[in-house]
Amino acid sequence: MTLLLYLLIFLIFAIINALLYVQINSQAQSRLQTLKEEEKNLTEEYRKLKAEVEALKKQANNLKTKLTEEKKVEQPTPKSTQKEKPDPINLLKLEGLITNEQLEKAKNYIKKANSNLELIDALVVLGYLDKEKLTWAKNKSQE
Repeated sequence: MTLLLYLLIFLIFAIINALLYVQINSQAQSRLQTLKEEEKNLTEEYRKLKAEVEALKKQANNLKTKLTEEKKVEQPTPKSTQKEKPDPINLLKLEGLITNEQLEKAKNYIKKANSNLELIDALVVLGYLDKEKLTWAKNKSQE
């Protein structure tokens, strides 16, 4: 009788064990299926994002090219083609009204005096240039 009781208890444990195995296996299969679906969805989403990144890279390159072309078009014309206003001091030198030596002396005067004078004003102070010539040079440079 005890043997039968032990066999019955063993049989009950075996049945419970089998039921638990089936339940756990069923849950594992269900979870595995869910994970496979998530993997499929993530793979598809990754593929779409990768395609979007490539499209954005192409768009960025197109915009860079366009910007480069626009910069080329908007570049200012070289100085040689632009009409420049002549510097009054250069005008005076070209006309022979002042010399390089006088310019150097005026620069040295400004340095020694630690002055805020402009070079053209220093030429007047030193007597190398009179008001008439100064006015002529300034008017000519503003034309």
